[in-house]
Amino acid sequence: MKNILEYKSLKVEADRLKISEVLNKELLKFNFEEDYLKEGDLQIENASEITFNSCVIENYTETRSISESNRPNRSGVPQGSKRISEFNVWDYKLSFDKEFQNSTDNHDILESHHAIGCGTCKQQGKIRCSSCRGAGDVTCSSCNGRGEKQCGNCNGRVDIKCWSCSGKGTKETGYGENKRTERCSSCSGRGSNKCTRCSNGFITCSTCSGNGRVTCYICHGSGEVTCYQCDGNRTMDHFFIVSANFINLSQTLYLTNPYPGFDQNKSKTANFNTQSKLFDIKESRFKESHFNDIKTSPFYRQITSFFDFTNNERTKLIASRITCFENKYFEVIFNFYGEKYTLFLDKKLENSYYNGKKPSDQYELDLLKKSLESSDKNELSVTKKTIQKLAKYNFISISEKEIISAIEDTENIYEAHDDYKSKNYTSAENTLRLVSNIKKSEDDFVLLRKKINRVYFVNTLIVWLIGSPFIFYLLKDKASDFVLLNVFIAVGILLFSLLLNKGIKNIHYARFIVISLLGVHFILANNFIDKAGGKIESEDVYIEKFNSFKKQNYVVYCRFGEGMLVNEDSIIIIEPTGAEKKNFYLPKGKLYSAYEQYTYGNGSWEGQGEYGEKYSKDMIYLDIDENSYNNSQGSYKVNVNKSATGVPIEVYYKDIIFDDDETQIEVKYMRDNLKDFKENIISRTFLTKYEYKSLKEGIKDLTKIE
Repeated sequence: MKNILEYKSLKVEADRLKISEVLNKELLKFNFEEDYLKEGDLQIENASEITFNSCVIENYTETRSISESNRPNRSGVPQGSKRISEFNVWDYKLSFDKEFQNSTDNHDILESHHAIGCGTCKQQGKIRCSSCRGAGDVTCSSCNGRGEKQCGNCNGRVDIKCWSCSGKGTKETGYGENKRTERCSSCSGRGSNKCTRCSNGFITCSTCSGNGRVTCYICHGSGEVTCYQCDGNRTMDHFFIVSANFINLSQTLYLTNPYPGFDQNKSKTANFNTQSKLFDIKESRFKESHFNDIKTSPFYRQITSFFDFTNNERTKLIASRITCFENKYFEVIFNFYGEKYTLFLDKKLENSYYNGKKPSDQYELDLLKKSLESSDKNELSVTKKTIQKLAKYNFISISEKEIISAIEDTENIYEAHDDYKSKNYTSAENTLRLVSNIKKSEDDFVLLRKKINRVYFVNTLIVWLIGSPFIFYLLKDKASDFVLLNVFIAVGILLFSLLLNKGIKNIHYARFIVISLLGVHFILANNFIDKAGGKIESEDVYIEKFNSFKKQNYVVYCRFGEGMLVNEDSIIIIEPTGAEKKNFYLPKGKLYSAYEQYTYGNGSWEGQGEYGEKYSKDMIYLDIDENSYNNSQGSYKVNVNKSATGVPIEVYYKDIIFDDDETQIEVKYMRDNLKDFKENIISRTFLTKYEYKSLKEGIKDLTKIE
């Protein structure tokens, strides 16, 4: 051990040529530009190889402990009683992985195994099911315990819309002139039918059969599950485990110190490889006599105190070791761009660290100056590349992402402005979408955004002004309320398109949306006009058509009513239908029902006496037209009036007979007023052939319309 007293630190001149090669490689790590490296005037002021010595003293120890453990008694271990105090931790062999390295090892004491009762299930092997709390059943999740759930057929409404009439209560039958509306027979006119699956909107839950609870899926109805602690074995296998921790206790002693400036912590961070092993001494235990040769060394007391290790019940010393090392590193002082730097290298010249500033610090300052100059000249691409280089170093703290993002935002705004000037609005919009949210609040972005939005507004308005005249053309000579409604719709399309374009921000979509909406408006308005016919035309158009209609037909004056003059008006005879009048009568000797006598009052006949059947003494003409006769077909008896007196009687339908009156013809007519013309109300009546001939010859007065 006396050799350690002879160690001394050494500092000698290093090989400058070899150091120069290493130094050039170190500078290349900073990714300097080639011109920057050439112009730096690299000069080595001093290169030294420094040696110092150290030793590591180590005590390798073993610490043991004993602990309890349990597991399900699957192997049938017999019951018993064991205590930790019955076992000595040092009676069992445990091993380490590698000497003087920390490790652990465990040993299962076989003779300590014994069964104890499971405290969780109280040696029953089963515990109460936590899902159903021992009940064996749980609330049905399908109906939430109600026993019933909403009917899927009627969705809880009880009534179902009638499929036959689609809920209207009526449906149309027949075609053409025979088309008529009848009450739906499927739903009796209600529009809905009672649900066939439920009576109150709910049906019995099929999952729980209406009970509201189902068998627990965890315990399958038993209310108990296997004990998780003993796995159903009722007892636990209780045993002891010996654990050993192998711990290497060490200290590093610097027999000779490194020269000032060398930082041990930085060298470790840089993964310095400085040590070369000189020798080591290993003993099961060092005695104080081993170190008699170095009693004069300042390390004597420190070394002997460290190796004076005392064993106890839990911890024992396995071995001790002393290892001596020679440590070597290089110190290089050089000038670069007039600045002095100190570089430390490990013994293999592979790893390094700088004591203080680095050459990249000055390079960062130069890059910063260059980025500011290019930014002033509006050379944004140069600025961006310079900032990206600058961000690789850490002497000047900058936020690369924020600066690069700001530069890219400015570039995008300039590019979008160029596209705006060249009327490439789609490209300008796509470029503006790349701008970050922070930049969008600044004036240059807001101004360009307003300019492009103005283009969308003007473009949308122009397309609307081109397409809207087609809509307004359809509204010519139409009713004012219809015109006003469509004007509101057209203006609404314009406002909706402007609002939509603010969100879409696409010039092509702006045009397409307006044209599409106006096209749909035009088609719907045109279809409505076709279906409505003349009902939505203006009042002037109606009057003009009405006057033309009157000129094409015969306008005559007539009186309506029986006996006294009830009303006097003019009518428009349109055209004869070609049908001849039929006279309906009851032949002589046929049965009919009536009162004994009638009195006339309050505009109607009232029967008096007994009501019964009697035979007709003569032929009785009946006040019934052909339509009423045809509609009564299939009836047993018919209520009619006598033509001569208007007295009501009841006759057998089969007894009614008619003959054709060749002296009269049926004509269509309309009241001479604009309202009937608008609603196209046309009536039918009979005229004598003489009256119709006189009408065609210019007669303008008819005494009576039957």
